[in-house]
Amino acid sequence: MSNKLKVYLDVRFWILLRGAMLKLSSNEVPARLLAMLRQLVRSGAVICPISETVFIELMKQSDRRTRTATASLIDELSGGVSLVPFADRVRQELCNHVYTCAGAPSLAPVDHLVWTKVTSVFGEFHPSSTGFGPDDELALQKAFYDHQWKMTLMDVVAMLDQKGWPDMQLEVTARNLNRGKVANSQDARSIERLIYIEFYGGLCLFRQDLARLVAEVEARGWSGWDADANSDSEAQAFSKLKGALPTLHVHSCCHAGFRWDTNRKLNGNDLLDFHHATAAIAYCDLLLTEKSLAHFVSQSHLGLGDSFGCRATHDPKEAYDVLARLRR
Repeated sequence: MSNKLKVYLDVRFWILLRGAMLKLSSNEVPARLLAMLRQLVRSGAVICPISETVFIELMKQSDRRTRTATASLIDELSGGVSLVPFADRVRQELCNHVYTCAGAPSLAPVDHLVWTKVTSVFGEFHPSSTGFGPDDELALQKAFYDHQWKMTLMDVVAMLDQKGWPDMQLEVTARNLNRGKVANSQDARSIERLIYIEFYGGLCLFRQDLARLVAEVEARGWSGWDADANSDSEAQAFSKLKGALPTLHVHSCCHAGFRWDTNRKLNGNDLLDFHHATAAIAYCDLLLTEKSLAHFVSQSHLGLGDSFGCRATHDPKEAYDVLARLRR
């Protein structure tokens, strides 16, 4: 992954390219974009990883034929690669940050640790409490993992097609957030204040993970804690922390941006869009998405363009031009 340009497509673009693949439209621009992506993926210059949010929206598509075609295209352009789930990315970032502060030796960079196979898009699973002895259970777990590693997204979709897809109650969550926005409107003194509140509110959900990490560091005897950390101002400490936790940083900016816009009300699809933006901006180079989301994440007051190198566009022609420059 390290030497490839990472292009993140939300479901709108996967559907657009699927239409080009199936020749369902006479529009030449998506067809040219698809041809360009295929060429760059085959050459090893580009990869189009997915996230659990792409998978969720894929499974919400009602037509089995087109859903299977989309999965086939994802298998081709993603190389079978997905980001680990949102919460696991935050945990990995938190782990690396605590280890770094503690002076852990030979630490792998976090952006090497957030990738997995599409079959593990919702996390790592293996058989446990099987009733076998420890050696046999371990052998079974290894065999299961090897089998899962070889599976494609099409294989997973075919299995889940028989089970249906649960209602995630996103509209209920959106309504609750809209009410909370009104009830806590006194917090909206500045966009910086809202980002701060959203970030630390999100971090509170990982208190137990942080406690375990600190206990582990102490048990290992790592003693390289930053002696100057306690002298940092609140702003300096926040700047360091959000730099170390890009997933939480981007997601906090999305929710803060919603709260800052007094006229905006969330819906369930907005919550999925925030997760698309978080996955792409934190770890990818190009986000291909809807016009509203591309505009939203590019707003200067959110500061995402200054903090991350990910470019967002809704225009297939612009995406083609960006990739064409890469080919040259």
